[in-house]
Amino acid sequence: MTAPYPYRSAWPQRAQVIASAIPPGASVVDLGGGVQTLRQFLRCPRGYVSIDRYPCTPDTVVSDFNKGEYPVYSADYVVAQGIVEYLTNPEEFFTKARQYAPVLLFTYLEPGPRMAEPRGHSLTRKEVEDIATEAGWTIVFSRTATHGQRLYYCTQQTKP
Repeated sequence: MTAPYPYRSAWPQRAQVIASAIPPGASVVDLGGGVQTLRQFLRCPRGYVSIDRYPCTPDTVVSDFNKGEYPVYSADYVVAQGIVEYLTNPEEFFTKARQYAPVLLFTYLEPGPRMAEPRGHSLTRKEVEDIATEAGWTIVFSRTATHGQRLYYCTQQTKP
């Protein structure tokens, strides 16, 4: 079953921006990978795993982050594009994302009329940034990805 997504036309642009931050040959765990749009823009990945709550493709690993389902995989990069706004427990999500990779790329769209589904929360961009930081991520940089979504490039904080 593929869920309807009204903003699907923006996905390739967003995926290209994300893929440009991932070096050739890297492995990727794509949280909320959907129809795996990102995969087509990655350059020779060593491995790619898409985890989504819907079986969007035959090789999608089906898990629901809002139910605390986090299957065990590891990679060089973990990506979360277009899903943070729908999480009911973003604190848990950012903490659990640390198990997948030392680098996290995620997008966030602040609450507004463009949302197609009910949001899991109504956090501001600053609140989401604070949650990610408190979960152990350092935001290295952020920039506009597409249609108001902000892309964040984060690394795991090192302990002194």
